[in-house]
Amino acid sequence: MDNWSSTASEFAASHFAAEVADVQPLRIQNSLMLSTLLHDIGFHDVIERWCGDDGEISCSKVLEAYIHCRFNSSDPVPVSRFEEWVSKSCVPTLLGVPAAKLNEFRLGRVLELVGRAPQAMWIELLSNTHRVFHLDLAYVINDTSAFYFEGEYENSDYARYGHSKDGKPDCKQINVSINVTGDHSIPLL
Repeated sequence: MDNWSSTASEFAASHFAAEVADVQPLRIQNSLMLSTLLHDIGFHDVIERWCGDDGEISCSKVLEAYIHCRFNSSDPVPVSRFEEWVSKSCVPTLLGVPAAKLNEFRLGRVLELVGRAPQAMWIELLSNTHRVFHLDLAYVINDTSAFYFEGEYENSDYARYGHSKDGKPDCKQINVSINVTGDHSIPLL
């Protein structure tokens, strides 16, 4: 990306660098690159148009913070520990949002909104990504996986009995599928 060097220069000259000096440098680099990528594909505009609400902190900022958390954590961070993770990261300074405002309750509401967003939102993000980064779509790889559940799960809209790859025909399951670009494994659908 052409603007990474300018982003890095701006970072080095900012008060932000002094505020996060005790945070691991690799995580800071990851977060700077990730924020730049999200900016370049119009992430905030797309998320707000499809999922915006009247929350004090915008849905797109909360979702970006969650993406930083998932991207910079070797192990998944439970939603209940999201605020704790954020408070130990450069995300509050990067997004201009106090860590206390990026809590599990706001994250839960945003994830519900994003989960109900139409597929058109994701297609718009992918189209923007393709336009900016010229993804090679010569071939696409599809992979499926199944998660099985023990117990009733009577109210689940997704868990159902069916053919079980895991050899658990007596358990309900959810099947998921992903399509990625062949060369770089960029998720498409």
